[in-house]
Amino acid sequence: MVDPFTGAIWTDQHAIYPNRTYDHHSRQWLSPDPVTTPPATPGAASAHTYNYYDNVNYIDPTGLKPLSDAEFQEWKNDYNQGFVTSAIDAVPDWVFTGLVVAVGVGLCFTPFAVVGAGILIGAGTTAAIGAATGTFSFDAVTMGGLIGGAGALTGMGVAAAVSKTSLTTRVVAAGAGDALYDTGVQYAQTGTITATNTLISFATGTTASSIGETLAIRRALNNTPAPGTALNDLPTTNLVAPQTTPGSGVVKYDPELVSRQMLGQNTPGSTGFGVTPGGRTVSAHAAERVSTGGPGRPPTSLSTVDDILDTGTSVRFDPIRDTIQVRAPQIPGKPFVVVDSGGTHVVTVMVPK
Repeated sequence: MVDPFTGAIWTDQHAIYPNRTYDHHSRQWLSPDPVTTPPATPGAASAHTYNYYDNVNYIDPTGLKPLSDAEFQEWKNDYNQGFVTSAIDAVPDWVFTGLVVAVGVGLCFTPFAVVGAGILIGAGTTAAIGAATGTFSFDAVTMGGLIGGAGALTGMGVAAAVSKTSLTTRVVAAGAGDALYDTGVQYAQTGTITATNTLISFATGTTASSIGETLAIRRALNNTPAPGTALNDLPTTNLVAPQTTPGSGVVKYDPELVSRQMLGQNTPGSTGFGVTPGGRTVSAHAAERVSTGGPGRPPTSLSTVDDILDTGTSVRFDPIRDTIQVRAPQIPGKPFVVVDSGGTHVVTVMVPK
């Protein structure tokens, strides 16, 4: 049998330990102690004695030194920890790197896309630096990915605090959060702060946030309200309420009314902007482009607007206007539609002739 704690092999006559073999009959080691026993200590008279001839109070799991009960418990704990560490060390480093990268890729398709992008950018940046300087290691790439993800998560939290602001503000806030996290890591590890590393973290955070926001925009464009959704259930981003002059009875320009009229949706009791079959609201300007076309351009249909937004592959964000341009290059003329940052309100439509 094999002793699970020491790895010793037990037979009828012997117990074969890593360093020496113990004889059950003579109750001694068959070979002398490879470690010199200090004079005047128990067992110093013979290099073959086992446990100082005191098996009640001592145990020798290695054949090198008798241990008391307390010392044996400490040795056993260290042994078990060493076994776990050895098992982990036996796994190739690239496996952990692969797992971290796989998690990063997976997160890119979830609401935590910013964290996924942070992991991939952190791992990729570390790998590139390591390859360029000759210091590449999978351990460093794994840690770079983890730090990048943690920094992006911090930036995501900061961006969430300013979620009602423009996309540009959210991206910058995410970069600041990532830089703040990295600064804390630097100080905790080295007691110093390097401006270059902080700037790199800021760039990483803003890039990861931009990627995450872009993926979120694509999800928003692909998950617009179903046809027939009540207007009261739709986001009201960029909506302009009707304005009247008290006591005059004169109704000022109402873009919602214009939108409904241009699209033929101004039925009795109707309110809000006109909507596409896909449930997107349409601004007065976009309604004009749909119904009459622009200068030298033909009119189009609301279903075409939905098709452009649903199948468009070219997406560009305008940080000044906080809008998104979605172009469908696969459609003749390469038409595009501009929507708000939420992807649910059509600002304008461009369908070339």
